[in-house]
Amino acid sequence: MGLAPAPRLTVMFRPLLACAAAAMACGCADLPKVNALGPPPIDMTSPVAREVAAASNMKTAFPRFADIPNAPTDIRPVRAWSRSIYDTLRLRRVMLVEAAVAGPPPTDTEAFYNAQRERAATPVSPSVAAAAQLDSQAAFTDGVRERATPPSPAR
Repeated sequence: MGLAPAPRLTVMFRPLLACAAAAMACGCADLPKVNALGPPPIDMTSPVAREVAAASNMKTAFPRFADIPNAPTDIRPVRAWSRSIYDTLRLRRVMLVEAAVAGPPPTDTEAFYNAQRERAATPVSPSVAAAAQLDSQAAFTDGVRERATPPSPAR
C-alpha cells in the first residue's frame, strides 16, 4: 500500500506556512542593518570617509514642489504633435499605395547596357563631325569676345 493523498487543506496552507516561517526568521534580523530607507554604511577605509560622513550629517533644505518651474509656453501643444504623427502616418500609407501601383523598377540592366553601347558606337559622318566642331569653336570664340574687356588706357 502507498501513502494516503495529502488533504486539500494542507496543500492550500503550504505557501501561507512558508511566509509565516520567513516572517519569524526576519524577526531575528538586525533592523538597522536591513533598513533600506536609512543611509548606507560608510566605508571607513575610504580616503574620503570623513567628507562623506560630514556631508551625510549636514542639515540642508530639501527642494519643495513649489520649486518646480512652470511648464514652458513656447513649445507646441500635445495635440499638434499628435496631428503631426497622424499626418506622417497618412503620408506613409499614401506612399506605400503609390509604390504598390508603380510596381518594381526595371531590372533588365543587360538590355539597357547593350542599347547604350550600340548608341555610343554609331559612327558619325565626317561632315556632321566637322560641322559640330566648327559650331563649338564659333560658340567658344563668340563667348570669349563678349566677355573680353578692352585694356585700360596707358597713363
